Amino acid sequence: MLIRFIAYCVYMILKDKDTGKELDFELLPNGILKAYDYHCGWDVSFKKVGDTWQGHMNGGYVGYKGILNQLNLLQQNLDAVKALMKDVKEIA
Repeated sequence: MLIRFIAYCVYMILKDKDTGKELDFELLPNGILKAYDYHCGWDVSFKKVGDTWQGHMNGGYVGYKGILNQLNLLQQNLDAVKALMKDVKEIA
């Protein structure tokens, strides 16, 4: 996984180990994660609902299940790090 921060946009590449799909994501200003699936020839997007990511435009297809699982795992880890940093800040 690669995450880059460029000019207010967040880019990351995720690869599904089972299907081999690799998507280069861009976080849009409205909070939607957008990617283009070159193999299928269409845009794929995911939206955050509550604490989890869900398929939005084509992102709900079963072929993107592994990518969606990785997104949610990343979100859980990010939330845990944010909670830890909040605790550390309170202690210090």
